[in-house]
Amino acid sequence: GILSFTPLGRLVRDRAGTAPRQPVVVVGEYDDDMHAIGALADGRGAGEIVGYLADLGHRRFLHVAGPPDWASARNRRDAYLDAIARRGLESADVIHGDWTMRSGYEAAARLREEPGVTAVFAANDYMAMGVIRGLQDRGVRVPEDVSVFGWDDEQFAEFLSPSMSTVRVDREAQGRQAMLSLLALVRGEPAPRTEEG
Repeated sequence: GILSFTPLGRLVRDRAGTAPRQPVVVVGEYDDDMHAIGALADGRGAGEIVGYLADLGHRRFLHVAGPPDWASARNRRDAYLDAIARRGLESADVIHGDWTMRSGYEAAARLREEPGVTAVFAANDYMAMGVIRGLQDRGVRVPEDVSVFGWDDEQFAEFLSPSMSTVRVDREAQGRQAMLSLLALVRGEPAPRTEEG
């Protein structure tokens, strides 16, 4: 069997263009511009972030989203907006960044135009770090005045001051699920249930 975390395209076809006889499981799904789609772009954790922050007392949020042409950014944004609506909270704005610290820093400048925002959810840790720095440069204390949450659990997040709250993507679980799927395919068994259920 073949397990790949990136699209294989023609690499797994023989010279005649037919599919291989051995089982193939491809976990990494990407569009034509190499933006993650499918399981790698799951954004459900954004709703959990909003719930966690709401339970801490936050009511007015700002979301620094990734570029709208990325499925992962759209999925995180949509889960964020859904959670805001379901809980009766307020989203001051959704600002589209480009995954960089600079775009997070620039988004922080917009908070002056949005009074009352006490929580920011950034679609990745780089933008969250930019938001934190942008807020600090404007005299806003994090997390005392504004809480900031990121995504990806980049190693630098734990060494920031203050340390950053972030979503940890369980790559081990993804790998384990992929291997179980391949083994089931090799054995001719039904696909295993995902770890979420």
